[in-house]
Amino acid sequence: MPVMRAGEIAAVVGGELAEGSPEHRFSDYHFDSREVGTSCLFFALASERADGHAYLAEVARHPGAGAVVRRSFDGPLPAMPVIRVEDTRAAYTELARHVRRQHDRVRFVGITGSAGKTTTREFASRILSRRFKVHRPPGNWNNWQGVPFALLKMPDDAEAAVFELAMSWPGLGEIDHLSSILVPHIAVVLNVLPVHLEFLETVDNVARGKLEIFNHLAPGGVALLNGDFDQLLAAGRARGGRTILFGRDPARNDVVLKEEVASEASTRLELELEGRGETFVAPRLTGAQVDNLFAAILVAWQAGLELAAIREAVAGLEPVQGRGVISEHRGVTLVDDTYNANPEAVKKLLRWAAGAFPQPRVAVLGDMLELGAGELSFHEEVGQVVAELGFDLLVTVGRRARAIADGARGAGLAAEAVKSFDSPEDAGAWLAGQVHRGATVLFKASRGIALERAIAAFTGQRPEAAARH
Repeated sequence: MPVMRAGEIAAVVGGELAEGSPEHRFSDYHFDSREVGTSCLFFALASERADGHAYLAEVARHPGAGAVVRRSFDGPLPAMPVIRVEDTRAAYTELARHVRRQHDRVRFVGITGSAGKTTTREFASRILSRRFKVHRPPGNWNNWQGVPFALLKMPDDAEAAVFELAMSWPGLGEIDHLSSILVPHIAVVLNVLPVHLEFLETVDNVARGKLEIFNHLAPGGVALLNGDFDQLLAAGRARGGRTILFGRDPARNDVVLKEEVASEASTRLELELEGRGETFVAPRLTGAQVDNLFAAILVAWQAGLELAAIREAVAGLEPVQGRGVISEHRGVTLVDDTYNANPEAVKKLLRWAAGAFPQPRVAVLGDMLELGAGELSFHEEVGQVVAELGFDLLVTVGRRARAIADGARGAGLAAEAVKSFDSPEDAGAWLAGQVHRGATVLFKASRGIALERAIAAFTGQRPEAAARH
């Protein structure tokens, strides 16, 4: 992490050093008082849940710690370095921009899309680490707060940095803001799907928001767009500069995923890359993960990694927790894709599972959030796909997911093959008595449903250990 003096920081953020020496040095930066340690600069942020200014005394207990506070704060200041600013959010944003400017030799990668951002980020980071010292944000720091602080935590010896950029309310303008901080050398849009419709209303607006990542591409940078999506195809063809369209349709894309071949132990990807056929073999992947790996391979290729090194890294990839992890519990195959969900991603997972595993097959599906006024119709469509694919049992979790059950029954799935629950724990406990050796059970829902708790109840483990059974 960058070491900066209090006086330097005050000048960068347009603040006033109210307490402490301008020579005082900070080597860590955080917004959560519980994570503050030695020589950490704490930014006092206010939210609906808490105001960081209430925790200044707690921060001051750590040796060498300091704080950035609002000028309007009139409470007592502890004996530690304190910088007063108009807006603490704007302050850490400016400090992150400053740090980014000091690291132009680092290859910065920005990844966005409606689904698959985190998995692609993890795959790309692991592949790039074959050659580079790679920085990736801790956890899921992908929004207006996480991205700047992830930059502030970047080690000085980083050679590549892989970020994901996400949207929240109100959506439009957020990725433009984040990309203006990150200024990526490689920017990727994976897909455009019906998500965030609660506040974006249309898929075209989703595309507009995702495409903002190219507004601040670094000079000489490259734009990677999935040309299988109409909005991205049109944007790719209209862009100047270096642009690569990638996808499965050879008529629409510059780089093509020609074929994927799955076995019990591996997945083989056949790519058409600059007129050459290239093969990459990974451990077994779910359907969506294949697309994520395809994008990650292209990121590494554009970052200058040799294809031989990429192949070697791909062969050793491990699954990302909660994102298509395949495991076994007492003879039952479990597919843990509990991290998040949207209608198209759920349908894709269902179709993949129907082709990858023999019967009996069970789908445990929970609410899909932020779908707007048409949310129940989206859920019903997923239920119809469950029935059409011949799943033997459907278990739903949550109020909205009852529409999945309705859609499945309406499409012909027997009433006795559909069960609905309000809590993931109840669903998992019930399922444990119904499913036997040889079955496959897949789990998928939006993050807010915490469907990993259903896996924990099914296996008899704590939720945090469920992905390791």
